[in-house]
Amino acid sequence: MKKTMKFAAICAIVGGMLLTGCSKEENTALNINDVTTETTIVGGVQAFRTQITRDSLDSPVSTQVVVPTAGRTIFVGVPNSNFTGSGSGFQWFETTVGSNSQFSITVPVVNTANVVIYAEAFTIENHQVMDGPDIVTRSALQRVTQANVSVQAGNTHVHNIAYTLQVIN
Repeated sequence: MKKTMKFAAICAIVGGMLLTGCSKEENTALNINDVTTETTIVGGVQAFRTQITRDSLDSPVSTQVVVPTAGRTIFVGVPNSNFTGSGSGFQWFETTVGSNSQFSITVPVVNTANVVIYAEAFTIENHQVMDGPDIVTRSALQRVTQANVSVQAGNTHVHNIAYTLQVIN
């Protein structure tokens, strides 16, 4: 019985030393769920296609026609370093363009952040171009070059998006 008591006492002492002798390094990095500050980004989204007609002298007349952007997805990437103080990659958020061709999205940020904003690409089938003397219809890709935008927590930022055309065929 004495051996069991001594063994239990030694285990308790060693266990206590192990628990108090080591210190756990505290993680001071923020978790995205802990961020209580945010910024709002709003803007308009425009896309156009070309329509070509002939005037009374049979000369081609080019007109820019608005392409609806409602329902398109806008993506905003907030750098992970904004939440952790270091690191790479992004936390991605998305919103949809409304029927008025406007979007609004609120994202968490700590103080200031350089966010990435871009919109989904899409194809239109009725873009018109001149092929010699003929007016022809081509497919065209509507795309947006991503933008790097500096934002501050507590503010609303305006960022308008304009699609550009790239003829496919």
